[in-house]
Amino acid sequence: GLVGASVAWGPWAESGMAADEAVRSRLGRGGVRPLEPKAAVGILGSASGCFAVADVDWERFVPGVTALRASRLWDEIAPQGATTSEQVGGAVGLRDRLVGVVGVARRTMVTDVVRGQVAAVLGFADADGLDASKSFRDLGFDSLTAVEFRNALAAETGLKLPSTLVFDHPTPSALAEFLLGRLPDASPDEARDAGTELDRLEAALLALSAQEVARLRVTSRLQQLVKRLDGTSTDDGAAGISAKIEAATSDDIFDLIDNEIGTR
Repeated sequence: GLVGASVAWGPWAESGMAADEAVRSRLGRGGVRPLEPKAAVGILGSASGCFAVADVDWERFVPGVTALRASRLWDEIAPQGATTSEQVGGAVGLRDRLVGVVGVARRTMVTDVVRGQVAAVLGFADADGLDASKSFRDLGFDSLTAVEFRNALAAETGLKLPSTLVFDHPTPSALAEFLLGRLPDASPDEARDAGTELDRLEAALLALSAQEVARLRVTSRLQQLVKRLDGTSTDDGAAGISAKIEAATSDDIFDLIDNEIGTR
């Protein structure tokens, strides 16, 4: 006949999964600290019903959670002064840094932000040497790091990002390309320069599978483009052959047929 209690515990310190340094570091970046056992157990003496017990760093926790969607729940629970992702991170971070930045520099800045967040969630000291064309899976992502990465990037950019972010855009380069399309331009009439478009093309092509490369005939089309840029397009080649034929003698024509076409 006594009132029961149902408790949702945060991670415990000193034992269990949270005792692992990598897990503790990951939780800390998300704003959840391990519970001190004595203090946590003491709460049971004065609580009943259904409740959660967690040691939360609100300044870290709230921006990451509200990056997914706004919620009145956190407005009511978080202490006065805690900020949401709309007040920190992307809103006063990347977007402000991108003001006035155009072309290749703009793309480089966004790519560096992606690489920096990758390094952070994977526990790297820095992003130096991190290959932006390498897939997130090969870099060491799992389901937990994918969620943490999405949350951190949403807070940094101020964008609402899908839960399938790293699967839809499987490399840092491809993801940077996606973000560039979502972030506001430096100015409405900004013209994309050739370097920017080449970077965009490179990112898109590197994200293709071998099957897609074959289906779209990417290699042959690029080779044709290179010939046109070098001034050696097939049209120029055809014009050169026509000029040679016009100046050729009868013997030259017969030699051409024998050598290039073959005799019957």
